Amino acid sequence: SYISSLNNYLNACVNIGKYKEFEKYLDKMKAFSSQFENKKEHADYQTRLFLLISDLELNYYKKTGRFDDLKKLIGAVETGFSKFGKLIIENRKIALYNRIAYANFIIRDYNKSIQYINLIMNATNPKVEQEQHSFARIRNLILHYELGNYDLLEYAVRSTRKYLSGAERIYKFEKLVLDFVIKAMNTAPEKEKIALYERLKFDLGKIADDPFEKSALEQFDVISWLESKIQKKDFADILR
Repeated sequence: SYISSLNNYLNACVNIGKYKEFEKYLDKMKAFSSQFENKKEHADYQTRLFLLISDLELNYYKKTGRFDDLKKLIGAVETGFSKFGKLIIENRKIALYNRIAYANFIIRDYNKSIQYINLIMNATNPKVEQEQHSFARIRNLILHYELGNYDLLEYAVRSTRKYLSGAERIYKFEKLVLDFVIKAMNTAPEKEKIALYERLKFDLGKIADDPFEKSALEQFDVISWLESKIQKKDFADILR
């Protein structure tokens, strides 16, 4: 269909850095979407376009380092959720929750990020992919570590370890991050923490080209986060 083809083209534009082209054709998609606004008979179509446009823009602002725009967009997407939420299937919700959780992490709104991660972890629909639960749990550990919630982190570590032990498959990056968090939350001197960041960065670098691991690392750039901790800079500055 026209929308599917346009969506695929827009994703390709972002991936290869054709940003002017992206902006041009995103405007076309938005113009196409506007003809269905407030028409109940086209609610399903409006919902689909809302999801596609939200996902495209969240990814675009993240890729281009436009984090002020990203912050504004989060509010607009949340408004859309309140309007179309009941019409969105669970898997599509989870995908967008992931994008919003990551966006909030980038702008350092860790508590808001945790709210969306919790929505993923608490999803009970059996159609939700197991890896989405696993990835959410790993990101939950990093979020609580950033906030210094070490009491909560101890419980989260136990819960995550138990969950992963029963998983059908486990990514190497999940075990590496879990082991890192256990060590880091029990390490006080900054010099020792830096050594842990560097070690995890090195270990993740060795598996970064593995196709199986790469899909997970693309959802959350743990290596850039570690670099931000090593350099003592904002994660957003490293991504830029």
